[in-house]
Amino acid sequence: MKAWIKGLTWCIVIAALTTHCTNPKLDPVIGQPIDSLNGVFIYYDEPTGDPDLPMKYPPVEFVKRYYAEAMGVALPDSLQFGMDFYDPEIPDGQVNPQTGLVQYTIPSMAPPRKNDIIVFNEASYDTYGHVAIVAEVSSQEIVLIQQNPGPLAKTRDPLRYYLRRKKWYVQHPHIIAWLHKGE
Repeated sequence: MKAWIKGLTWCIVIAALTTHCTNPKLDPVIGQPIDSLNGVFIYYDEPTGDPDLPMKYPPVEFVKRYYAEAMGVALPDSLQFGMDFYDPEIPDGQVNPQTGLVQYTIPSMAPPRKNDIIVFNEASYDTYGHVAIVAEVSSQEIVLIQQNPGPLAKTRDPLRYYLRRKKWYVQHPHIIAWLHKGE
């Protein structure tokens, strides 16, 4: 490799590292707004590493705050974790009495819509489940917005969704349902 290319490469690497170390958007502090949807902020937080010391801004906090501020729905305090939003006994398209929202289970008779709550099941990296909000919908993709998605994930996550045999699916191994505010 030519010396000038190596030198340029090192300059780019150093500039990127310096920007990362000094740019507050890349090194946010706990409680700093890092995204928003319809005027409701996503706040930065990081795991405490101690199960007895909860995070200040878990994913459920954003979803409940978003539904209260943007949708006019006060979700109950009993919803503490992502999996609390889902009831496997509720048939597809029926109201979940815990949330007061219509629950759609994958595969579903209805596609996810803007402002729906997406529910993730437990995973090896998250034993309590996860929740996010549908921020955008196009003909083949939804974009989720989420608070505290994990150390390597972004606040916005595009996912493919599709219709097969008259049922709707979202292409993600841990999404099990979505909740919709009835008309």
